[in-house]
Amino acid sequence: MPMPGAAVPEVQAIEAALPRLASDLAGARAQLASEIGQRAAAADAPTPSPAALEQALTRWLALRVANALAIAVPDAGARARIADELEDRVSGDAPATRLDEPEVARVVSEALADPLHLDALHERIDSAATVAVRHVLLGGPAPEAAHRAPRPEETAGMGRRLVAFLLDYSLVLCLGFVGGMLQVLVGGPLEKLDDQFLGYLLVAVGALVNMQLLATTGTTLGKLALGLEVVSAGDGGRPDLVTAFRREVLGRFLNQVLLGIGYLAGLRHPLHQTWGDRLARTAVIRLRRPRGWQTWARTATFATTLTALLYFPALLVFGSLDQEAAALIQAESDLVSLADSVYTLSSRPVLTDEEMAEDMRGVASLAPSVRDRARKIRGHTSRLLTMSRLLAPWQSGEIARIDSMYVMVERCMVSAEELATNTLAADGGADSEAPALRRRAQYAASDLEADHDYLRLLVTRVSGRSEDG
Repeated sequence: MPMPGAAVPEVQAIEAALPRLASDLAGARAQLASEIGQRAAAADAPTPSPAALEQALTRWLALRVANALAIAVPDAGARARIADELEDRVSGDAPATRLDEPEVARVVSEALADPLHLDALHERIDSAATVAVRHVLLGGPAPEAAHRAPRPEETAGMGRRLVAFLLDYSLVLCLGFVGGMLQVLVGGPLEKLDDQFLGYLLVAVGALVNMQLLATTGTTLGKLALGLEVVSAGDGGRPDLVTAFRREVLGRFLNQVLLGIGYLAGLRHPLHQTWGDRLARTAVIRLRRPRGWQTWARTATFATTLTALLYFPALLVFGSLDQEAAALIQAESDLVSLADSVYTLSSRPVLTDEEMAEDMRGVASLAPSVRDRARKIRGHTSRLLTMSRLLAPWQSGEIARIDSMYVMVERCMVSAEELATNTLAADGGADSEAPALRRRAQYAASDLEADHDYLRLLVTRVSGRSEDG
């Protein structure tokens, strides 16, 4: 029936909007009642019964909404009827008695004796009523304070939550890649960190970041990209830092230490609550209002996920090459010792030309074999080094030292072979060619000595790194 004092189109719009207005006011009332109860408990003040407090807040909000409609509904009687109907809808039934504003103020003041808190509550009530009217009648943004307990139809499915979880931790893995780059740039103590410790550190960093995001925004980057948020299962409010800690640290540990059974429990729960959600008393729902940085979060998370999808198969190939190279190095563990033997044989003092010729023949027969074996290992380590610079830069320093060691083994054997070849040729060749051949042998001996000294230095570094690791 049209309300007197208002034009018919406005009346029809307001009447159609009353259910949505009541829904917004119910959320605002729940949050305000919770905050008043917390403040009263902190001040150790006597409080009215929850039912009386909810009735007072409901009436207050309904009256403020009716006042906010004064331009559309000039008639005071019509606005009073709007307030009564709103109160009935929010409460679920008509109260036995209607409170007027002085009675409302008296009930609330019993719970909030501090005048500053009362003034703040006045502002919150006016703001909630105004924003609710704008949201429903003018299509403005949903009121920030309009929280309500999550309903089953709002909750997110477990599949969507799993994708959001993977998106969150793909960002953590990207942090790991950045950390590896930092190892390469800084070196020193960072290179001595254990890979397993770094893995635990990354998980801890991811949990701390998600805790902070949940406590400040109610969502994480992965959840925001998929249009999800975390709310209190009781009143639909944003979780605080303690709740975020229970969910992201204690809850995830509980879910994972029991081999994921805690996650499977969410499949049968009406609100899809995992054991971690129940511990923290939270629920994951679809966003109730759009966020300004949702597009950025979606772009960032999907870009990092695409990178991870390309990165980790390549990392598996790198790991396979690493194992293959390690097995080959293990099989050729005597190679450096053989290189030392060749150097000793080529540089030891002799008393006769026959002894020197015998040593050089031994070097000439042994050096090519050692050289070829070192070259085979280098084929693996050089490919591994190239891939590590792209995929695992935190390992490139150690791989480069191993690669350099086998480079020097190869160079030593080339110099040793040249020394032996020229020495034997000078002794058995024409007298006119002997001086030039002996000079080449001397140059090769000098190169061999320098290369061997550097080889021993690299062996010391590689052995020291292995012992530290």
